[in-house]
Amino acid sequence: MRGRYVSGLWLALTCSGLAGVSPAKIDSITLERTWCNGTCPIYTVTVRRDGTVTYDGEEYVKVRGHRSRKISTEQFQQLLREIQRIGFFKLKDEYTSKEHPDGSFETVTDLPSAITTVRTGKTRKRIKNYYGGPESLAEFENLVDKIAGSSAWTGNSQPVIH
Repeated sequence: MRGRYVSGLWLALTCSGLAGVSPAKIDSITLERTWCNGTCPIYTVTVRRDGTVTYDGEEYVKVRGHRSRKISTEQFQQLLREIQRIGFFKLKDEYTSKEHPDGSFETVTDLPSAITTVRTGKTRKRIKNYYGGPESLAEFENLVDKIAGSSAWTGNSQPVIH
């Protein structure tokens, strides 16, 4: 019976994408900034373990299309330390509203989303931060942009706040 419990627990953790996640196993970090009711930059940037950064600009950006560059191993390591520090793999998969201490919720419309995906082999953790996510998550999103050098392509050097 104990063997079945352990097997079931291993299967549940594996399916959740959280089993054995350590910074050393992270292959890539992708940040996607989405549409809003306005002129929000729409683009995707991916940072890989080998230091490759790829950018795909869609709309309201200085550079449309595909670009790439390299970052240092230390810069990628900085992102891995932040993932660990903020408990990325323990955060919710989606943030769409703010909950107040009295239990009420606040929602807004027409904001862009930041979608962050961390990949480890065939597993991934994806977080959609539309509104109300932890400040540490927004700071991490901005750090990805900073390290990737996104502002050179987007023309937007201001941090994004959710």
